[in-house]
Amino acid sequence: METTNTKNQKTLTLTIVGAVLIAAGIFLFGFWVGNQVGKQKGITEGSQKAESQYKPLLNVAFPEPPAVMNKVSGVVEKVEGNIITIKINDPKDYLPHLDGSPRAMVEKQAIVSPSTSYTLIDYTKLDKNGAATVSKITLNDVKPGNAITVASNENIRTNQKFQVNSVQISKY
Repeated sequence: METTNTKNQKTLTLTIVGAVLIAAGIFLFGFWVGNQVGKQKGITEGSQKAESQYKPLLNVAFPEPPAVMNKVSGVVEKVEGNIITIKINDPKDYLPHLDGSPRAMVEKQAIVSPSTSYTLIDYTKLDKNGAATVSKITLNDVKPGNAITVASNENIRTNQKFQVNSVQISKY
């Protein structure tokens, strides 16, 4: 039979080993969490610092879009009545994304009037000189998914809705 003293020593030893293992586990978990938080914070702060430091150089390579935009290209989302909803690249999101993510998109509403002109430039049909054929179309020819360019006298960059003078569909 074991003595009480030996049992107490085994229990004490197991308790100490268990406490050390728990402490080591907590330490490793804390180290991992701190490392993850530090990496994220470092990436964010580093990106902000790099952007402010290299902004002048980036503006030379990737100039900011003009403050006034009277012509934009995008894709037709829908046509309802005299409103063509188009999706365009967000003018505020013009710098390349280092993480490879796509540019942000925004929806704009182009309001057409009876005086709006419509043109189809068809690159799938070339004329005898090798140029794309150009033809007049109507609002009924504008469909979701079309590549579109609209022109306006208003600032398309700042306005969500704007009157358009011309609509140009490009077919590739």
